[in-house]
Amino acid sequence: MKTMRNTNGVAVMMLVLVVSMIAAFMAIAWQSRILLGVYRNKALSDIIAVSYHGESKANDILGKFLGDYPGAFTYNFETPWEDLGDGTQLKVEGKLIDNKETLNITAKRTYASTQYQVTRETETFSAEASDAEIVFSLDCTGSMAAAACADTNICNYQPPGSPFYAITRMDKLKEALIVFLDKLEALPGHEKIKIGLSVFTLKSDWMYTSYAADGTPTGQAIKPDNAISSDIPAIKSAVNNFLGRSGEEHSMACKKILTFTNVGGGLIFAHDYLKTRKPLGKKQIEILVTDGWSNQRTPHAGCSQNIFCPGDAIYCSGYGYTCPVPLPNCQMHGWEFTACALASTQQQWQPISFASDPWPVGVRDPEVDMYTVGVYSDPPNYINSAFTNFSNKYFQNDEAFQLPVILSDIFDEILESFTVINVQRLVPSPIR
Repeated sequence: MKTMRNTNGVAVMMLVLVVSMIAAFMAIAWQSRILLGVYRNKALSDIIAVSYHGESKANDILGKFLGDYPGAFTYNFETPWEDLGDGTQLKVEGKLIDNKETLNITAKRTYASTQYQVTRETETFSAEASDAEIVFSLDCTGSMAAAACADTNICNYQPPGSPFYAITRMDKLKEALIVFLDKLEALPGHEKIKIGLSVFTLKSDWMYTSYAADGTPTGQAIKPDNAISSDIPAIKSAVNNFLGRSGEEHSMACKKILTFTNVGGGLIFAHDYLKTRKPLGKKQIEILVTDGWSNQRTPHAGCSQNIFCPGDAIYCSGYGYTCPVPLPNCQMHGWEFTACALASTQQQWQPISFASDPWPVGVRDPEVDMYTVGVYSDPPNYINSAFTNFSNKYFQNDEAFQLPVILSDIFDEILESFTVINVQRLVPSPIR
């Protein structure tokens, strides 16, 4: 009897012990579940916070990286961890290897991290083949002798004994070309960018490295398929020596191309040259500078009406073309020719001397970038619209005094178009 009671007592104690252990395990499991939920919430909160602060800071750095801040970063560098004030820490690493800039931006909190990588590489420096051909179409008419600005203390006066204003439009065009060429020469690998210089009035032609006294070319044409095209000092010498203080007879490069303004003809001259080349993988760019709108045109089958309409009837014979009789309003035809030459083969231009439904398309290769500069005030709406709608970028200013700044800006635009930007979010690695 006593033995049975003892046995029952032991059994009860064991049952109580087992129940207590189960209860303890259940309590621990429940507490662990609560703690796990807390940590999950903290991790989720940290992920949201670190992503927000990481992206905010990355966007700020990216703005400097892609904006006009050429000296924003001095490579190579690594910043210490920066406390953003809410538990988020951030570090930036920058490297420059073979003209490839790389920024690694890392943000972390206790339970989360995020990382961004931003890279930029200038193709001009790394491509093995020639990267670009740039052809200038330069107005070489007599109006380039006009004062470069209205200020009578700077430009708009004639020094004693001089037939020219103190600073002419052609003076500033030459200065602007030198600025452009200086910036190009300072670039590593600049020899991979080929330069062509063409001039236009009624006719168009290349600039050359030498001329006879009457303006007959005797040297090498400055065009992208000639060796001279990457010899920047030689090109600058031609600009200084063969563009004078005005166009036409006052510039050796322009004596043989007649007179009046044929913007469309200058553009077609560059188009036709680039069209015959089309080197694989090479960017092609045209830059037009003019101080007026067309008052004449030359024939071109792709631009209706396909007629010769010069600014003066004296050119109707002896120059290889036949004029319509009677001679129509050549300014209207000149405007149409300009619009047709500016517009690409994927863009329609508006005819004004004839009816067409639908409107005809232009003749420019859409893969050729077009930058245009007009030095004039109050251009006709038709001309202004054509330049605005059909150029990659159109610069218009009343005064040629701004030409050096404008061509410098165009250079920067072109250089930016060569640049490849890559931004990616990386899978974060463990941070210690």
